[in-house]
Amino acid sequence: MSKDKEAKDFQLDELEKPLTEQEMKETTGGAAATPPVLAPGLHVQVIDGLIKVSNPGGSLGFSAGQFGYVPNMNQPPVIVPKNPGIQFTPPPPFQPSSAPNASKTPGSAPGKKPVSPN
Repeated sequence: MSKDKEAKDFQLDELEKPLTEQEMKETTGGAAATPPVLAPGLHVQVIDGLIKVSNPGGSLGFSAGQFGYVPNMNQPPVIVPKNPGIQFTPPPPFQPSSAPNASKTPGSAPGKKPVSPN
């Protein structure tokens, strides 16, 4: 195997490692402020499912509960070990309803009265 191939493999392995606490502070602009100051770039948080972030610098998959950061289009995505200060409140259509479903009659369509037997 050539040294070039070994160097590329080593670099790709390094890309998949989470950032250290110090690297995260540098990435997110230092100690947490109110509100947190995030470094320029793409910050991702996966709440449910999986995503794959790709750019000319590389690509990386993220799963539910993970955070990631991409400084620019030429640097690869990296895993961030904890929330760097991303604040997200889902819009109302994505928030769970507090209305109980007990009033629904089995076999009936929403907004229609059930058909009673003759």
